Amino acid sequence: MHMTRSPTLQVKNPAWIICELEGIVILGYFVDSMEDNNIIDDDSTSTATPECVNSDTFDYGNALQSNNMCISCINSHRAVAFVPCAHYVMCLACGSGTTQCPICRTTVIACLRIYE
Repeated sequence: MHMTRSPTLQVKNPAWIICELEGIVILGYFVDSMEDNNIIDDDSTSTATPECVNSDTFDYGNALQSNNMCISCINSHRAVAFVPCAHYVMCLACGSGTTQCPICRTTVIACLRIYE
């Protein structure tokens, strides 16, 4: 009998966050860049690289650096997670004035400061 492994979620920089909104205490598990995380099948052995990325010329350092930058101003590091959607894509300056998540368009009811 062949047992199949279920896919696992690969998560970057998990953080437990407790906040109080309108008298209700919320305990949430927010993660860095949920939109960037992938469901990974443990049986998968594929290591294909997109054709547009040439490993000889691709600057991995800049790619990793830009992955942590604010998607609005692109000058500062990400620093806030939105409640309730938990998207972590903006710096403190841009995120604190945001009323709608730029990723999923959910109404933002709070911005949680994330310290790395």
